[in-house]
Amino acid sequence: MQPRKVRRRYLEKNRDVVKRMMKAHADAVYQLKHDKKKGMAVLQKRLLQKDTDVIQGTYDYYAPKFEFPPRVNREGAAATAKFVLDRVAGGKATMDIGMLLDESIVDELEKEGFFKSLAR
Repeated sequence: MQPRKVRRRYLEKNRDVVKRMMKAHADAVYQLKHDKKKGMAVLQKRLLQKDTDVIQGTYDYYAPKFEFPPRVNREGAAATAKFVLDRVAGGKATMDIGMLLDESIVDELEKEGFFKSLAR
């Protein structure tokens, strides 16, 4: 659900910044999915909503949609790219979704054990 977007050039020049951002994002997603009370408190604050039924429903709907580790759903990304290409090029163009996605930082964090460390 939650792709993070930066230009490839920015990633090349600021890899450490993007990696820190991805770590912060992953930590937030982990907490959202594993600490319902905290997740609902954040929703209540950010949505300026006091109705606990609304907050409960919002949490129950959105929390499961976040991927952890935060990977892009390739099928969804490919469907979106196809939709855009069909509109722009009349269905006469194709695109390798790999041209759009770079999950090297997620791969790196996984290899380093970062995602597992959040569970400790």
